[in-house]
Amino acid sequence: MRASHVSTPNLPRQRVRNALLIGAIAGIFCIAQSLAITLANASTYNASTTTTAGSGGVVGGLLVSLIFLLVWGIIGGLASLLGAWLATRKHPYYIGYQ
Repeated sequence: MRASHVSTPNLPRQRVRNALLIGAIAGIFCIAQSLAITLANASTYNASTTTTAGSGGVVGGLLVSLIFLLVWGIIGGLASLLGAWLATRKHPYYIGYQ
């Protein structure tokens, strides 16, 4: 009877540099997306600030900002999960562990 030997392939070279580069590029795209959405809705933001006055407008603005932060965080997390899955689904290092 032969004993099966499972070999673990080596991780890719320069993996830390590549991960940091991809993260930096994705961060730049996220910042650009956030700026584009803010600038596209600038007239809406301006119209809402001249009609609301007092602390109610500030609290409402903070609440809307929090909701946008949570939604974009969820979308960003799901996009990151998809990217990680696509990058590792056929990589030889991870195939033996499925």
